[in-house]
Amino acid sequence: MELYALFNFLYNGKTLETTIKGIKIMNKVLIGIGVVLSAYLIYISVNNEEDNIPIASETFLENQENVESTLVPEVVYNNKSTTIDGRYVLNITTDTTETSQVFTFSSDGTFKLSRNMISPNPALAGTVEGSYTITGNTIDLVFPADRDKKTFSVDTAQMTIKSDTEIEYSSFIAVLD
Repeated sequence: MELYALFNFLYNGKTLETTIKGIKIMNKVLIGIGVVLSAYLIYISVNNEEDNIPIASETFLENQENVESTLVPEVVYNNKSTTIDGRYVLNITTDTTETSQVFTFSSDGTFKLSRNMISPNPALAGTVEGSYTITGNTIDLVFPADRDKKTFSVDTAQMTIKSDTEIEYSSFIAVLD
């Protein structure tokens, strides 16, 4: 009944909202307004150029093709050597650890790892020598059985040759010194 109050004018001496005939007239008027308003909104949406653009517009597809064509694929280093020679420095700083490790590789298949541990426990610093083999881009390190296992707890480890000057160890990069 509140909508009828908008058209509260006299009809045969009574207001429209108080007569049955008035309520029927008001219902027809409101239905007519609703139909006209709906038709207008449909007409606007059909004729509006922005609404006629497909969801995947040609401009969007062209931009997407440009982005895909400019993506640079990860370059995988193609190592052809079975030995490595040089000193690689790995500095690790995280929330819990700060260390500097130096891997010195010899072409005879041996390596020396010198670790300077700053935190969490400087007593974990030390040096160990072991052997290595290379298959493709993977360096397999083998630590000696008689090592200090508190300082160097693992028996083996793997590194990945990323380039002539970089080796990856546990997602950290050691750089040729």
